[in-house]
Amino acid sequence: MAPQATDRCGNLAIGLHWLTLAVLIAVYACINLTDLYPKGGEPRDALKTWHFMLGLTILALSALPANRFRSSACSFLHCCPRAKSSPGS
Repeated sequence: MAPQATDRCGNLAIGLHWLTLAVLIAVYACINLTDLYPKGGEPRDALKTWHFMLGLTILALSALPANRFRSSACSFLHCCPRAKSSPGS
């Protein structure tokens, strides 16, 4: 049996939520791992850069308007049900 249209759109949203969580964990790990390296060291600076860039990724993911993204993703994936036209219109 083929999955329902709402299931596929729901899975996309769930995937984005898990992606956001994974990136949040990476942001937290990067900033905490800086304590292992001396100030001014190359690994410490790299971790700070990763922390900053991953933070911007979180900002971008959280700034996506939910309704707009759902509409564009669903129309791209052809998974949202289309409105049925009434007879005579």
